[in-house]
Amino acid sequence: MELASFVTVTAGLPAGQPGEHYPSLRAESLDREVAWALEFGFTGLQLGWKGAPPLEPAEMAQVVAEQGVKMVALSAYTDFFSTQHNWPCRDKSEVLDRIAAARSMGIDTIVTWGGFGDSSDPQARQRVRADLAEVVRCAENHRVKVALELYDRCVFGTVEDICQLADQLGTPMLGVMMDPPNTMKEGDLTDLAGYYGRIIQGAGRRMFAVHAKDVLFEGGQRKLPGPGQGSQDYVAFIRALAAAGFDGHLVIEHVNRQTVGPARDYVARKLKEALGR
Repeated sequence: MELASFVTVTAGLPAGQPGEHYPSLRAESLDREVAWALEFGFTGLQLGWKGAPPLEPAEMAQVVAEQGVKMVALSAYTDFFSTQHNWPCRDKSEVLDRIAAARSMGIDTIVTWGGFGDSSDPQARQRVRADLAEVVRCAENHRVKVALELYDRCVFGTVEDICQLADQLGTPMLGVMMDPPNTMKEGDLTDLAGYYGRIIQGAGRRMFAVHAKDVLFEGGQRKLPGPGQGSQDYVAFIRALAAAGFDGHLVIEHVNRQTVGPARDYVARKLKEALGR
């Protein structure tokens, strides 16, 4: 396993040293920004932008490839129920555009949400299923996988719901962005190894990519800080991933310029502890 980072390419940021605006990467000096990320220890990126691309997607892909960094996934997050949000894609049509962009960039996976709403509401499930069916048809045409990020605030946000939907749609192109804190309950802290094993084994071959952050429960409320700032058992998590045959990138997220170094060092130590290398 190797380390990757979640970044957003942004135009119009003030000029400065690479990494100054991290996790935003300055579009005007993207080559230096990506070189900095590589020197910083990240061999992969989950890349994204908000709205219209700040550079031509093919140009972004060329810059990243020239630095020898792998594009692990392309962010295509949206809320299928509303355009009043701050996710990268305003609506379904922009998700479809992002799938086409991923194909042109040589990226094989896009990541989005499974619709924010009540998972027990039949009308909500019907609506999101219809939207995701269209997204999946587009993804199949472009040979790009769609990873729904785990999140229990989504209509399709658990491993069980995502895999069941993929089976119903009859597609190998719909799967899971594995992110255990997003569905973790406080009671799961008593047996984290068992929790990781259940959701990772449940996803099986539909686990397309993996996020790395942390989880805290304060006053019954779940918070999601960066790696090393909470209760997640990274050794157990990494060993469960390895047992399932995963050998890709751990995409570190929920960090900023000040916290990215400690987070990277923390996950690197846990990788060595878990895998002995």
